[in-house]
Amino acid sequence: MLMSGLIILAFIIFHLLHYTVQVQAVNLTGRDFTKLEDARGQHDVFAMMVLGFSNPWVSCFYIVAMFLLFLHLSHGVSAMFQSLGWKSPAHGPCIDCFARAVSWFIFLGYVSIPIAILLGYGSGYLKEVLK
Repeated sequence: MLMSGLIILAFIIFHLLHYTVQVQAVNLTGRDFTKLEDARGQHDVFAMMVLGFSNPWVSCFYIVAMFLLFLHLSHGVSAMFQSLGWKSPAHGPCIDCFARAVSWFIFLGYVSIPIAILLGYGSGYLKEVLK
């Protein structure tokens, strides 16, 4: 738990620096995210996401971090019920199954984004924006 927690913390810091604060030092694409604008002149978050996840290293790190989050949450949700005293031997396996199901749902939802982008989703839109 400690190791996965530290890696998840490193990922959160990277994610915030990359997409929220938009620090160019962690931007592995070589493009300036701050200059991406949509038709209304607002910051184009979709183009930023497609551009960022087009880099296989960023997508791979994101997917690995989401898997570690899956493991971390799977254990953490189950342990939460144990700490609250709501996990008994009678329904403990159901709680463990629930924790794994919720964690898998979160994992699959979040990794679908970089996988879709690596498979080409949004590339046509990005070409139009970067003209």
